[in-house]
Amino acid sequence: FCSYLVITLINTKKTGRFDIALLAANTFFNCVIVYGFINGDPNFVFEHNGLLAVGYCVLYGAGAAAAKKFLPGDKRLHALLFLTALTFAVLTVPMQFGQNFLTVGWMLEAVALISYGALKREPWFERTGWIIMAFAAAAMFLSGSWVYFGPSYQTPFFTDYTAVILGFAAVAAAYVAAERKNPVFGSTAKGKLVAVYRYAVIILTMFYFVYAASFIYVRITSRLSTHGRWLPLLQVFVYFICAVTIKHIPYIKDKIVNIISLCAVSFGLFAVVYNNMFSFRYGSSPEASLAALIAFNVFAVLFVYDGVKSLIGLQKKKREALSLVTSLFALFLVSIMLLVQFELGFNNMALSALGMCASLFWIIFGFVSRNRTMRLFGLGFSIFATSKLFLLDLWFLQNVWRIASYFLFGAVLIAISYVYQHYNKKFTA
Repeated sequence: FCSYLVITLINTKKTGRFDIALLAANTFFNCVIVYGFINGDPNFVFEHNGLLAVGYCVLYGAGAAAAKKFLPGDKRLHALLFLTALTFAVLTVPMQFGQNFLTVGWMLEAVALISYGALKREPWFERTGWIIMAFAAAAMFLSGSWVYFGPSYQTPFFTDYTAVILGFAAVAAAYVAAERKNPVFGSTAKGKLVAVYRYAVIILTMFYFVYAASFIYVRITSRLSTHGRWLPLLQVFVYFICAVTIKHIPYIKDKIVNIISLCAVSFGLFAVVYNNMFSFRYGSSPEASLAALIAFNVFAVLFVYDGVKSLIGLQKKKREALSLVTSLFALFLVSIMLLVQFELGFNNMALSALGMCASLFWIIFGFVSRNRTMRLFGLGFSIFATSKLFLLDLWFLQNVWRIASYFLFGAVLIAISYVYQHYNKKFTA
């Protein structure tokens, strides 16, 4: 077998199709016979199959290098030898280590080939690495470990998922290093495709961190009898952390990453509202769960502030809407908590009182910060809260509470009128 390979390589003439077919057939029958002998020995079964595949890979890799050097014009021979070496490189992992290491082994091979090809400008290595990377990703989802992506959070999928994400990130880093060596790389079609790949890796990494946090949480709390409904809150919280952090990482931040961050925060707001729609007062630890929900909502308001700030920066508009949108979202979350967690009806006077207090805050803050938008919005919202009180809330109150509400809202309206007139005269003067 080796003799025939050497004779083919030292042939100075261009190899024909018949020679290529004989070389391919020689490889096939040689492998069948050799592996047949190996598997025929009970003490040698499956122990060194992977090492033999490595030997074949090295042999054909050296043959491909020799053919490229001594027979530069014979591209068919180059392709045959290189693809044969690639085949044995791919088969090394399942033959030696088994199916449990398909994803990890193939991803390591893919990262090595793509990184070498990108840094040394070897297209064959890059293309081969991408093919093996596709095999690794497919193995993760098709080998059966994908069923663990769920409440069980088993270790096999976590290991494969981690290997795939680390591989994606390593390849992205290799292309960043290659771009530094070639400044015009980013303007080429390949550079633009790599940029799209880098943004996709950022998004996939965000979801990986959510899964990793969930995996760790489930492993820790599975031994505890009570842990409340904290897992959804933790998932959304980690998601927000990732969405805000990516735009501050020096090597990846740009305008597109800022847009991705903003879209991620916007999408996360729906998850925040969704989590607040469920009552945390019932279950194994209602007090702790309710406290976790309150802390979660406080962080959500801060994330909204950061998202609105980024949006204002992208559109280069005035910052008047920043405080207004943030405080309005906070009022919205407090209202939902009163309705869901404390089971108050929409016709409850507490909601109207909350609206009046928010209106007073907006008016005062609007004057102090010279925010005309917030000041006018607070004035309009006070009218809405007062209308809700007289048109809806009073019909469901007893006489004593009606009288108390008249005094309360009257005092708040007088305070709003006084504050408005006081600051208006002060700033006018």
